[in-house]
Amino acid sequence: MKRLLTLTAVILLTGCTVKELKEPVFEEPILVEEPSLAEVLRYEQNAYFLPPVPLLAQDDLDRYKEAYARKQFAPWEKKALRNSKEDAIWGLSFTSGSRQYIGENRLEVSDETLEAIREEANFDAHGTILEYAITVEESHLRVLPTDKPLFSKQTNGQSSYPFDYLQNSLLGIMQPLLISHYSKDRAWVFVESPFAAGWVKTSEIALIDEKLAGTIRDGQNIVITKDNAALYLENGLFAHRIKMGSILPLVEEDDENYKAFIVIPDASKRAKAVNVTISKSFAAPFPLEFNERNVKRAINELLGENYGWGGLYNNRDCSAMTKDFFSLFGIWLPRNSLSQKRSAAFTDVSDLTLAQKDEMLREFGIPYLTLVYMPGHIMLYAGKTDERALIFHNVWGLTNKKGEKFLIGKSVISDLFIGENLPDMEDKNLLISKIQGFSVFASKPALAESKLPRVYPQTIEKIANNIVYFKDGSELLYDDGAQKSYAQMLINPDIEDQFYETYTKGKLVGEPKNDAGRIRNIDFFKAMYGHDRQEIEQNLVEVPWLPSSSPNKTLLFNKKNGASAALWAVSNELDKLGGEYAEFLDNVGGTYRYQEVASSDRLIMHTFGIAIDLDLSKANYWHLDKNGRKIEDPLPQKIIDIFEKHGFIWGGKWLHYDTMHFEYRPELLR
Repeated sequence: MKRLLTLTAVILLTGCTVKELKEPVFEEPILVEEPSLAEVLRYEQNAYFLPPVPLLAQDDLDRYKEAYARKQFAPWEKKALRNSKEDAIWGLSFTSGSRQYIGENRLEVSDETLEAIREEANFDAHGTILEYAITVEESHLRVLPTDKPLFSKQTNGQSSYPFDYLQNSLLGIMQPLLISHYSKDRAWVFVESPFAAGWVKTSEIALIDEKLAGTIRDGQNIVITKDNAALYLENGLFAHRIKMGSILPLVEEDDENYKAFIVIPDASKRAKAVNVTISKSFAAPFPLEFNERNVKRAINELLGENYGWGGLYNNRDCSAMTKDFFSLFGIWLPRNSLSQKRSAAFTDVSDLTLAQKDEMLREFGIPYLTLVYMPGHIMLYAGKTDERALIFHNVWGLTNKKGEKFLIGKSVISDLFIGENLPDMEDKNLLISKIQGFSVFASKPALAESKLPRVYPQTIEKIANNIVYFKDGSELLYDDGAQKSYAQMLINPDIEDQFYETYTKGKLVGEPKNDAGRIRNIDFFKAMYGHDRQEIEQNLVEVPWLPSSSPNKTLLFNKKNGASAALWAVSNELDKLGGEYAEFLDNVGGTYRYQEVASSDRLIMHTFGIAIDLDLSKANYWHLDKNGRKIEDPLPQKIIDIFEKHGFIWGGKWLHYDTMHFEYRPELLR
C-alpha cells in the first residue's frame, strides 16, 4: 500500500548577528515508493532483453550525417542572428508580473533581485557583437545571466523544485556558438548554439577564427560512446569529462587510443587547439553503425541516469537523452520535445482509445527510430512485446488522481501503461492517455531526397548536398537549418518544412489534426510551375470538366508535372458517378487565379494553376466561420477519394479548413 507522508522541517537560522530570525515551516508531501519502483516498471532494466534492432540503410546514414554537420555547425555559417531581439528577451517575463519565485535558500526572491538580473541582461546591446565562439567546457545555457535558480512558488506554498525556470539546457564541450552580446559586467555572454539561445559564462567560451572552425567542421571525427568519459592531455593530466554522443575532431590513433583535440582559451580569449587522448573503449569513428550491438550498448549506457531538468546537475532530461542517443549515429535532433516531435513525419493518435494508440505504435513504429510524444515529454519507442509497446525515456514521475507524485527520477524502460498498478491511478493519468502521436524518424530524409525527384521527374533532377537541382539549371536550398515555430514555417519555410506534417488519405476521422500541405515554399512552386505570371499562363491548358454532362465546359490548369493530366483523370471519374453528385460538381468555384494569400505577400496555389475550388455555396472556410467548424452538407467521400487517388489533397482535412479546395500535391500522397 502506498502512503502519503508529510515531513515538517523547522529551519532555525543562526549567524554572526544577535537578532533571531524566524523562518517559515515547510511541509512537503512525499510519496513513499510502495509498490516498489521495480514493481511499477515491470520490465528488466537491461536493453539486451529488448526486441531486435532493424537495419538502417547506409544511404540513409550518409544523408543523416550530412544533415547533422549542417545543423550542428549552423552558428558558424550565419552572418546574422536567427532570433530577433523580441525572441531573445522572452526570459525577462520571469522578472516581471505577479508570479512569485523561491530561491536556493527556499525564501522568496525579492523584486530588487529580479530587477538587478533584468538590468544585467543588457538586451539593448542585442546583436552588436556577431563573433564566432566555441565552448571550452560543459556550460549551462541559462535564460538570464545568473547562476541563481528561480523556482516557481506554488499555491500550496511549495516550490517547483527541481524545475528551475532559468535553466535552458546544457551545452557540451566544443559546441559552435554565435555571440550576440555581453552582460553589463561582461561575466556572461548571450549566444546562439546549434539548438537554442541563452546565456553562458564568458569564462566557458573562447572566440574562434575561420581556419580553426573549418578544421573542426570539415575534418574526420570520433564520437564518445561512454558517458562521462575521461579525456587526458598528452602529458597524462586529466582534462575533462565528456558526455556520450559528443563529437571530437580526430588527430590520429594507435591500437589502444584515439588522439583528438579540444580547445582552450589563450590569454586573449582566442581558441587554441590542444591534443587529448581517449581510450578506444570509450569512443569510435563518427557516426556509429546503427546495429544491434551499438544501439543496445547506448541504451544501457544511458539507462538509470538521474533526471536533470534542462541539464541541471549535468544530467539529462527526456529530450536531452533522445538527442544524445541519436547523435551517436549521426542523426541530429533539436533540443526540446516539441521540436523533436516535428523532426519527422508525425502520426496523430490523440483521438484513439488507449488500446488503439498502443496498437498503432506497435504496427507502424520503427523500433529505436520512432519518437513518442506527449506535451512536455518525449520517449523512444523500443519495440514491442506480445501485448504492448515498450519505451525508453527519462522521466521525473507519475501523478495520480489525488495529485500525489510517484517519483521515478531517472531513465527507464517501461510501457505506456506504467503506473497502472499504483493506487488512485486512473486511465486519464497514464502516459498512454496523454500521448498525442509518434514521429517515425527514419522516414523524413527518404521522403524528400528520393520522393521529390521520383514524383516530379519532369522538373526535378535530384536532391544532393542539401540542394534541389531543377532540370532548367536552377537550384534551391532544401533545408536552411533554422529552428522555427509553426508560425515561422508558414511565413518563411524551406522546402524541407513542407513535409513537416503528414497528410492522411481516406475518410477523415474526428476533427482535423494539422494543416498538412499549407506550409509552402513559394520559390519551390515557382520553379515547378512558372516564375512569374507570364510564364505560368503560358503553361495553362484547358481541361474538359465532366465531358458527358457539360461537353463544352473546360477549366484552366497547369500542364507541368502532370497536374492537368491528373485533373482530367479526376474529371473523367467524377463524370461517371451519376446525377446525385452533380450538385457538388457542376458549379466550380475556380481554378487559375493570380492572387496573394490574405494579409500577406505570399501567393495562393490557384496562382500556379494547380488548385480547384468546387461549389462555393456548399463550402466551409475557417476564416469566415466565426462560430467554429460547421459542415451541414459535407462533401461526399467518393469525390474526395477520387481527387486523392490522382494526387490531390483536400482542404477539408486542414485544421484551418477550406472544404471546397483541392490542391495537386502528389508528393504528400504517394
